[in-house]
Amino acid sequence: MLIYWVVFFILFLFSYVELISARQSLVLLRCVILFIACMVGFRYNIGADWETYVIIYNRQIPSLLDPEYRILMEPLFWILGSLCKTLGLSYACFFIILSLISFVVLFIVIRRIGCGYIYLPILLYFCLFFCQFQLNIVRHGIMASFVWLAFSYIKECSLKKFVFFLLIAAGFQLAALAFFPFYFLLNRCYMQKSVVTLIFISLIFVMLGVSQKILLLGTKIPVFGEFVNYYILDFYGRNVDASYGFSVGMIVNLFLFLFLYFGMRSVYNDISNHLKIFVNLLLYSFILSCFFNAYAVFVERLVSVTNMTLLFILPYVLHKIFIGKVNKTIAFACIVVYAMLMFTKTLYTPVPLGGKYEYQFIPYQYSFVI
Repeated sequence: MLIYWVVFFILFLFSYVELISARQSLVLLRCVILFIACMVGFRYNIGADWETYVIIYNRQIPSLLDPEYRILMEPLFWILGSLCKTLGLSYACFFIILSLISFVVLFIVIRRIGCGYIYLPILLYFCLFFCQFQLNIVRHGIMASFVWLAFSYIKECSLKKFVFFLLIAAGFQLAALAFFPFYFLLNRCYMQKSVVTLIFISLIFVMLGVSQKILLLGTKIPVFGEFVNYYILDFYGRNVDASYGFSVGMIVNLFLFLFLYFGMRSVYNDISNHLKIFVNLLLYSFILSCFFNAYAVFVERLVSVTNMTLLFILPYVLHKIFIGKVNKTIAFACIVVYAMLMFTKTLYTPVPLGGKYEYQFIPYQYSFVI
């Protein structure tokens, strides 16, 4: 458990130094990212899916030299695993490589978007998404990073690059294909009537619980039909512990969206920056949370990716709105406290595993397998 907070305070310290002095040490950032990636690789029995992916790597993914070689899962995930297997690397090295690719791509997105800071987005990622993206759903982190790299080309209206990186993301997790419509939805200014209507309809979804009836239509989709069918009819049909209603994240997203949409209209309408895309993602994150309200698995796969807009919009607001070191420090403290509270919630919330409730991420255990 201590190792998580050591990383947190290192990132916090670097973020604060960057805030007050504008100093950015990429060497230190690389060292921190490498250390975090090693945490991911050398962990032992950390995350609900750890054992599953270890078994997949050790028993199912073959070497590229296997005469009967064939691809059974998402191709890029499978091929990368096969390459590691051919080189004689362990599952730990495979996990480290996946984590490093995720962070490198995320860093590229941060530089492309230019939200004003480098360390603060990494700190927010570590607190809000790291555990689920890299310690639990192994493929999800790298998929999410490439999806956001695709998002970074929306402002430039580069459909080819958007599709290219989205297909790379789908090569690690097919759920990435669900984000294709966002190319046409995000880079536009929504009228107030449209926004109010979308929010009202979303609230009706939650109150009336009509999501399941609509999602039944998803069982007819060729690529995702079997996946949707399993979760809405089988898994959640048997799981009486499935939760629904409004979460803290949904409320934060909604209020942050309303503040930015109505309070920064001139910036929202400016086509020269990414803020409009960030704000629209907050709206769609709330809509999707309402739509998939009772199905946490869809929230984990889809809404978690749109929620990554917080990594860029919070630093952007801090950089552009708050003037003076005192104001910036107060706003920075509020952001860090929120991130720390959410990080604590993730670490200390037990989940049902093997018929009983257990912690997924604590205590941190490791095993050096090369």
